Amino acid sequence: GRHAGMANLEPLLLLLHFLVTTKSKSADAEDEESAEAASESEVLQPRNHCRWLRHCGCATPVDSAICGGGGDDDADSIAALRAQLSVLDRLDACPHSPFACALAIGEVERALLLYSLSKPRSRDTAYCDDLTEAAAVTQAETSLVASEVQQGRWKRRRVWQLLALLWARVRLPGASAAVHLRVAAAVTREAVFIADGRRIGGMLINSEDPSALAERFAMRSARQCLQPQLQSAAIAVEGDPNALPPFVYVSECVPFDALPRWLIRWQSTSRCSERESSKCGNRDPRQHLCHFGCSCASNIEGCRNRLLVNGVAKMLVLFQHPQKGWGVKAAEHIKAGEFVCEYVGELISEAEAQRRAQACPESEAYFMTLNPKKSDVKKVVIDAYTVRNVAAFINFSCAPNLEFTSLTGAHQNGDFPRVGFFAREDIQIGTELGYRRDVDDRRGGEQECHCGASLCKGKL
Repeated sequence: GRHAGMANLEPLLLLLHFLVTTKSKSADAEDEESAEAASESEVLQPRNHCRWLRHCGCATPVDSAICGGGGDDDADSIAALRAQLSVLDRLDACPHSPFACALAIGEVERALLLYSLSKPRSRDTAYCDDLTEAAAVTQAETSLVASEVQQGRWKRRRVWQLLALLWARVRLPGASAAVHLRVAAAVTREAVFIADGRRIGGMLINSEDPSALAERFAMRSARQCLQPQLQSAAIAVEGDPNALPPFVYVSECVPFDALPRWLIRWQSTSRCSERESSKCGNRDPRQHLCHFGCSCASNIEGCRNRLLVNGVAKMLVLFQHPQKGWGVKAAEHIKAGEFVCEYVGELISEAEAQRRAQACPESEAYFMTLNPKKSDVKKVVIDAYTVRNVAAFINFSCAPNLEFTSLTGAHQNGDFPRVGFFAREDIQIGTELGYRRDVDDRRGGEQECHCGASLCKGKL
């Protein structure tokens, strides 16, 4: 599932569809009840017995004598291994688990998916006071975790951000997303200081390092990005990158407590016809997207209908607006109808969305609800507050030049779509991107709108 430096989660999701949600004789009564309820819905709830996604089964808790062997015998390697084991122990994970393997190769999206599905969740999660929770983490504890994260054997620095976030969630289970990001940012900043001797802001590890935002993006300066001869996609930051808010960058949506039900017809009707290979180039991507189950999967380089696999398609620039905060503008000419990017975050249930919004009201502005086609199917929400891509920085507008479209993934489940942004009109270089969140809502809200459109409603 790897292409152009991107970890495509769909093959892994297909595997987990059968392994994580299948009934087991050893499951407890609560698991059986959850499985029966899930069978009536197109949205599946991960089972509570999936610790094996972060444990190898050798020992519980982690036994370093059993799970920690291997590697070189030099002092630096031993110190790095011990630091890595310590971090995994804090997360109640084994170094030989699927989760740890994803970390070892630097696949943040896969690691986050495996860890999220492995953690049992309470239906009555109660959030605590943020000030009380934040005070529970001392500077000494933060420095110790940062030192272990920095010394561990991780292939990419992107992993530092994810480990810091997961530790914050484990350490402060009752805290809000804002507190989790605050603690994770403190750990990341300290880790960078230990490694490089410099101070950063937010969680941006290195403005010149492709792993700072996402591994498949070639980070360039805004000046370089605006050069028309550059053909590959890139994200540049105009201004001080350290002023960006803390977040963990992911390339595609990662399920947290909801999984799509895979429909069996994807194995037949959704495949490209080998005799009609032109479908890859001629079919409207909003009607059909090729995926790893298509016959053209053996020649993906020649397929022009893999928008979501290839990720952000246009060169974009993050910039600061005096009234709107961070925004996104085009760094190249975008033609009407062209794909720009996908809206990415954590896929959460409606109940989890309500809990997160109650604990951190500001996060609700980054929620996008996926309305199912069937009235009896539970809604799923994309939460792009903590985990996001560049699309989360695109502002709302009363005169939008982007529109979002529901795209069907490889699972062919229309009740669990992916959301892509397409250009409504020709967009010139330097033009800010914007979209209307609630297309049918003309009432406006309570927040002041600063989109600058001549027909601005005045309120969001």
